Amino acid sequence: AAEVGDDVLDSDPTVRLLEERVAAACGKAAGLFVPSGTMSNLIATMAHCWERGSEYIVGDESHMYIFEQGGGAQVGHVHARAVRATASGELPLEAVEAAVRADDEHFPVSRMVTLENTHNMLGGVPVSVEYCRRLGALCRSRGLALHVDGARAWHAAAAFGVPLAELCADADTVSLCLSKALGAPAGSVLVGPEDIVRRRGVRLRKLLGGAMRQSGVIAAAGLVALDDHLPHIAQDHETCRALALGLAEAGLAPETAPATNLLFVQTHCPDKAQQLVDACGEEGVKFLHVGRGRLRFVTHHQVSRGDVDASLPAILRHADALGLLRAA
Repeated sequence: AAEVGDDVLDSDPTVRLLEERVAAACGKAAGLFVPSGTMSNLIATMAHCWERGSEYIVGDESHMYIFEQGGGAQVGHVHARAVRATASGELPLEAVEAAVRADDEHFPVSRMVTLENTHNMLGGVPVSVEYCRRLGALCRSRGLALHVDGARAWHAAAAFGVPLAELCADADTVSLCLSKALGAPAGSVLVGPEDIVRRRGVRLRKLLGGAMRQSGVIAAAGLVALDDHLPHIAQDHETCRALALGLAEAGLAPETAPATNLLFVQTHCPDKAQQLVDACGEEGVKFLHVGRGRLRFVTHHQVSRGDVDASLPAILRHADALGLLRAA
């Protein structure tokens, strides 16, 4: 059983232990446990863009820009300025530079740049340490904070074979998800400096309804995930590659070879993609149609190589019946 206190009063020992462990793994001074990655990203946005009239620079296909309801604007009154990301998940430095506002009363004030690592909609691609260093240097030269939506940063670090702290070194704040990447039931941890995370962040978490009482019962699962799941996270990548190979050999080719645990397939009959998802779901094989005929598959600690082998026949049988297979 988890030892609990009252996290609203900063006295839940299990929550504090989780926050300290994740912060230390990222090389940051402080951590803040919150219910979701969306809330973590919003807290970071509002904390860095504390003044009204602020703006942040964000990738055009990023989770923060597309899938979080425009929370920065809706709740935080912060304007987003989108930059087109490359296929490698990077924001071109020259485009970031060009997006920084001039000091002019007609414009919002540039305060923050955000980077997603790994990048969900670009196929789970991990963004390199070297690029993060260059982006961090640019941000520092322009007086901008760098926030990383690192929901799956654990996967990026594993893909490059580097410590998480090295990957996060140039970020001011990082949001790390305990459920998406590590299989915990819920929760994310925002890490960064004390003034952002433990002062502004705690106040913003309370404002957004994310302060919980005996939340150690949830945080305890995050500690289990760190101990039991994180050491084996690279296996998710191997499982994903096996799935990609099985699909490709039968004529349902992935867009690109998976670099981490995400796999996307673009079907040539968009109207039938959801039918495939529904048919496979009835047999317990679950994946998503993310729009326009594009399918997303995710491997995690509960998906083994045997599960992939057992799932492929159902996927391919239904894909064949719907006319979605192409000659391999």
